[in-house]
Amino acid sequence: MVTNALGLGSDEIIFSLRDPSGRVFSVDRRIIRSVTGAAVPALTAFLKSSAAKALVQERSLVSTRILTKTETAEWLSKLDSVAAKHCKEGGLLLEHERIPFVSFPYEWCVEMLWAAADLTLRIPERLWPEGFAMKDANTYNVAFRGPDPVFVDLLSFEMRAPQTPNSLPEGEFAEAFLIPLMMNKYYGVPLDRLLFARPKLRPREVYGWCRGPRKLLFPFLQLVSIPAWYGARKRRHQLAAPLQKLVLEPSRREALIRWLIGDLRSKLNGLLPSPKKPEQNQYYSPEELTKKRHFLERTLQDFDPKRVLNIGGSPEWIPVLAAAGRNVVAIDRDPAVVGEFWRIARAKKLNVLPLVVDFCRPTPSMGWRNQERPGFLQRARGAFDILIMLGVVHHVLMHERIPIEEVVDLAAELTNDLLLIEDIDCNEPIFHAISQGRDYLFTALSPENFRKQFLRKFFLSSSEELPSSNRRLYVFRKR
Repeated sequence: MVTNALGLGSDEIIFSLRDPSGRVFSVDRRIIRSVTGAAVPALTAFLKSSAAKALVQERSLVSTRILTKTETAEWLSKLDSVAAKHCKEGGLLLEHERIPFVSFPYEWCVEMLWAAADLTLRIPERLWPEGFAMKDANTYNVAFRGPDPVFVDLLSFEMRAPQTPNSLPEGEFAEAFLIPLMMNKYYGVPLDRLLFARPKLRPREVYGWCRGPRKLLFPFLQLVSIPAWYGARKRRHQLAAPLQKLVLEPSRREALIRWLIGDLRSKLNGLLPSPKKPEQNQYYSPEELTKKRHFLERTLQDFDPKRVLNIGGSPEWIPVLAAAGRNVVAIDRDPAVVGEFWRIARAKKLNVLPLVVDFCRPTPSMGWRNQERPGFLQRARGAFDILIMLGVVHHVLMHERIPIEEVVDLAAELTNDLLLIEDIDCNEPIFHAISQGRDYLFTALSPENFRKQFLRKFFLSSSEELPSSNRRLYVFRKR
């Protein structure tokens, strides 16, 4: 399993623990993997294969190089004793390309989970003719480079036993990808609720959640009910050993492999997400939206930030954010909005990573000792040149009751330089409607006080008032 260290900007050593074949370290913004001696033959053979080279060329597989002896000696002084033990016992060190910003499956929209599943199926289709199989098929083997999935765990590949039809673990693929997709499609359960506390969904567990005739209908019957009735875990173990020992003629072996992958492909295609249009924003007139877009474009052109964190906003602005080769992370708590972000970025080939993250309740740290998968704020601090919060602050202040001082402090942590933010005057009717007679809660949010609060951590660079309203746009620069 790949570590969540990919993409972190900290100098602290962060490593994966669960893979017995190696560890991954993030040091000085570089990604180093130690590999045990037992895993070296399969790994080196895989890296030399034409399929691996083609996948790297297509940007579907993380690019990797084996470090020289001199480089290895230098890096071992920075890594822990486990890496030194691996190299001493015939292992080696690799360097992977660095993914700009790491994300986790419970932060993806359903379209991204489907794309990750599609990639996980496409890879064994390419590998099995060259004698390779995948020994695991879980969501944490995949990261996202912008809107595109990339396979990052090179230790997932092994030499396929001669004359046997194994190509990937079908049961694990169903638990990691197909069942979560099914629960979202037919039951509307968000991915964060399904995947946050668990890497996969066991059929027996899911079977106990559901009631009614759905248990007897496809695909629930195939993916959940039958495995649960017969004991999915026990059944998978019973079938695995005979399958590994099964010896077939080449033509029959190839036919069985094609059928197994084709069956999974058919199930995955049946779970293709249907696009969901986000609710239209009724707060702004067309003239105001045009002026906001022009202000955004002008700010990005004038300052040319390379790394952008956008919170909320309109999907139509995604091309503006990603212009001039900028690297964008766009978050929203609404999966439908994030799905629209993803479809636009994917169709236009924009370097935009959309994530389902609630700004007021960001993803916390998870895993062993809360260190395997850092929280969103830990990954985001110091990673961006500009923070964009248009049409966001009034929701944070009114609905979540977060003090303005806290918003200022967090904004200063998330950007290294620029903040583009929108203020709404507390005299606007929307404040009166939400306050329900408690207008005193927002009297401190006058334009003067708003600027005063942000000037604690920022300099004011420019501002502009939207027509026909008391809304203002500000560009601040960090002190």
